[in-house]
Amino acid sequence: MPSINKGFTMYKLLCIDLDGTLLDNEKNISSLNVKVLNTLNKKGIDIVIATGRHFEKVAELISPLNFDCSIIANNGAIAMEEEEIFILNPVNQDLLQTVIAKGKDYGVKPYLHVFDEDRKTSIVIPDGDVKTAHAGSVCSLNHICHYKDMKKSFQVLTIVFLENKNRISALYSDIVNGGYACEAHIMRGFRKDVVMVEFLEKGSNKASAIRHYATLKGIKREEIITIGDENNDIDMIKSAGLGIAMANATKSLKENADRISSYSNNDSGVGKELMDIFHLTMEEVERN
Repeated sequence: MPSINKGFTMYKLLCIDLDGTLLDNEKNISSLNVKVLNTLNKKGIDIVIATGRHFEKVAELISPLNFDCSIIANNGAIAMEEEEIFILNPVNQDLLQTVIAKGKDYGVKPYLHVFDEDRKTSIVIPDGDVKTAHAGSVCSLNHICHYKDMKKSFQVLTIVFLENKNRISALYSDIVNGGYACEAHIMRGFRKDVVMVEFLEKGSNKASAIRHYATLKGIKREEIITIGDENNDIDMIKSAGLGIAMANATKSLKENADRISSYSNNDSGVGKELMDIFHLTMEEVERN
């Protein structure tokens, strides 16, 4: 497998978060980011998208790239290469029912990211919730259904609450400190007045998925670069040979990163960091 030398390190695998990292705040991939990734792909660098988003929406968001890349979606609960799933780790029913019941105690109901073999549904939302509130998370409103219409065949990938910070923090502590086996993390919400918490099956996280993928490809830890901005990226940042935090990253992520970018997601930070790491010239990048 081709690689690129930086000092004494041979990098072969590049794993990039989407929101707040590769995507700007308008949910677009900048021209520079596209050109840099296209350049690295042509040089043989394996590029993987590692995100909390559902894989159906990921494919739409990364469509400007001129190559197919593997996708680690729903924070590691599912992963695929060329439409072939190589990780599927859904939430078990006991955990699902426990988290939903705990949510009721705090007056909050989750929405669920699901795997539907028919590829018709991506998200299940509480009865009474309006579908348009989740429009940014799906390719079509038709990919959303309500609790009452949820099929038994759906496999839940993530349990998500988007609510007031105090309620979310209390719920998070109740589950995590209550001895329930799961993965969980709190992230900044899409609005200033709310935060997001996600609960996943134990073992579902970006770092585990990246390690699995790297093993399949015969890639070592020190040959991996990861780039992110949120608390759900901490595990993958810590587990890579080079973990990079965006300028707009959380304090916790920056504290665990090997390198902190001077550029945010709105400054084509991914592209600029990679140009420096891989010694790419603007002339070379512009050709792609």
